[in-house]
Amino acid sequence: MMTNVTAVAAVDEWVHAYRALQELEGEHAWFRPFMNAIASELLATATFGVKTRAYFGAAMSMLDLTTDAYIVIRYFNEGKD
Repeated sequence: MMTNVTAVAAVDEWVHAYRALQELEGEHAWFRPFMNAIASELLATATFGVKTRAYFGAAMSMLDLTTDAYIVIRYFNEGKD
């Protein structure tokens, strides 16, 4: 659930992953709004997903910087301008 940006998308992914939840959703009209409210509250208070995306983005940026520097150094070591 923490990997999704919105609560609706998180609940949708969760319900579609399990057949029993799909049946429960079909039988009870209150299930989806109830789960959306819980997911909204969880996403508002939990910072795990935000931190994970931020750290992953920072790590990818540093990796890109490192590979760019490696290519430039290798290019100049071969005697090219």
